[in-house]
Amino acid sequence: MKNLSISKEEIAHTANLARLDINDKEIEKYAAEINDIFGIIDALKKIDTDKITEKSHISTTTNRFREDIINPSQKIEDTLRNAPDVENNFIKMPKIIDSE
Repeated sequence: MKNLSISKEEIAHTANLARLDINDKEIEKYAAEINDIFGIIDALKKIDTDKITEKSHISTTTNRFREDIINPSQKIEDTLRNAPDVENNFIKMPKIIDSE
C-alpha cells in the first residue's frame, strides 16, 4: 500500500491552475498540511476493520418526512417588475463568462 503525499511542485502547479497567487512560504505550509492529512488517511487505512459490522448510519434517528404541500408562489409579473432588465419573461443578467 503506497503512502499518499504531495510535493511542493504539485501544490504550486495546482495553485497556478486555480489562478491563486501564493508564495513559497504558503506553498510549504499547504504541502505540510496536506501531507499531515494524508498521514491520517494512511493511518486509517492500516486499521483492521474485518471484525466490525457495517452500519448504515451511526445514529438511530429516523427521517420525519412530511407531505409535500403546494403553496401559491409569487406572480411572475411581480418578480419581473423588480428586475433591472427583462427579456421574454426572463431576468436578463450581464455576461460573466467569456467563451475563449
